[in-house]
Amino acid sequence: MICSEKYSVDMAIPEVINIREISEKHPVILFDGDCTFCNFWVQYVLKRDKKNQFYFSPLQSDVGKLITGL
Repeated sequence: MICSEKYSVDMAIPEVINIREISEKHPVILFDGDCTFCNFWVQYVLKRDKKNQFYFSPLQSDVGKLITGL
């Protein structure tokens, strides 16, 4: 299990997750959590993702670092 802070109210990666299980069912979109432009697009996609297909993780989070290998 991996701990991550919850990023948004809809389909952000939950606080405690198994990243392999999540990524097999849902694409995980990584983004720069410090970037206003990136955050705008995350919110844009969240509002339009009616099928709850996507999960998001900032690159700076533990999950983002795990996925990118940093």
